[in-house]
Amino acid sequence: MSERCLNFLVGAVGAAALFAAPSTATAQSVGAAQSFAIVGGQSVTAAGTGTLINGDVGVSPGTSITGFPASATTVPPYATHNNDGAAQNAQAATLALYNSLVALGAGTSIADELSGQILGPGTYSIGAANIASTGNLTLSGAGTYIFKVASSLTAKGRGSKRGALK
Repeated sequence: MSERCLNFLVGAVGAAALFAAPSTATAQSVGAAQSFAIVGGQSVTAAGTGTLINGDVGVSPGTSITGFPASATTVPPYATHNNDGAAQNAQAATLALYNSLVALGAGTSIADELSGQILGPGTYSIGAANIASTGNLTLSGAGTYIFKVASSLTAKGRGSKRGALK
């Protein structure tokens, strides 16, 4: 086999491995937003009924928080933060996190329908994420999971849970 042919094969195998494996993800910090379940920029609206939020709810620099406590309630010791110091710090922390995630690049493209998928640690890029059909997405393995959702996330309601994909 010629050296040129061998170099081509090695390059092709390397490229195939690059496209087949998810992009590496590194741990990120949410900093001052750690206690927040929801951080909005202009407004936060709760439109359902009886929803319990296990985390702080804040908005900054906007000032519109509606539907609390009529449609949704924050579970103590959490509270709502309307452009106060905690909301401003959480917004700054999420912006810093966002900027660090943008720097990672697009990530591995995956289908919009997340239900039934089994994914390992990595950075994933998705358009309009949907997990509403079964509500089951399996994250397999220890590590960091980052999902870059371009437009929206539709999830099936199963009670109130607070968490973050890391």
